[in-house]
Amino acid sequence: MLATYAAIDGSAVAGADYAATSGTLFWADGDSTPKSFIVPVAAQAIVGHSFSLALLSTAGAVLGDIIDTTVKFVITATINVSWAPPTTNIDGSPLTDLAGYYICLASAANPLGQTIQIANPATTSISIGALSAGTYYVTAMAYNAAGTISTPTGAVSMIVQ
Repeated sequence: MLATYAAIDGSAVAGADYAATSGTLFWADGDSTPKSFIVPVAAQAIVGHSFSLALLSTAGAVLGDIIDTTVKFVITATINVSWAPPTTNIDGSPLTDLAGYYICLASAANPLGQTIQIANPATTSISIGALSAGTYYVTAMAYNAAGTISTPTGAVSMIVQ
């Protein structure tokens, strides 16, 4: 089976905002593996502009209605978070069984946010990407080999423009 596809200009224009892309996807008999393709996007693409991806035709199978979707350029950002690993327990004794960290990211729009587990105690920084504009609050907690979790650090706020 085969299917032809193409990227089609909208307010975004091939050659300026994204690379002109078209082609054919192939499946052998009995193959139901998903197929994909890449549309390179220019670094200077204009936020809010869009283009369409369309499935133009098929051969060897019936897929129903011709499928298309719109791709819109949005701004996302990445924040970098780093911390110093703890060295002592709350009672002042040396910390010997550090197992990892929980990094909690929340926003005014989503106060529950997300928790990222870092199971390697040697890791002391991460990048959190695909963030939209807004204020984010980050806290960290350490945990030991027994699963005991520290109290959270004070929240640090970061603004993504």
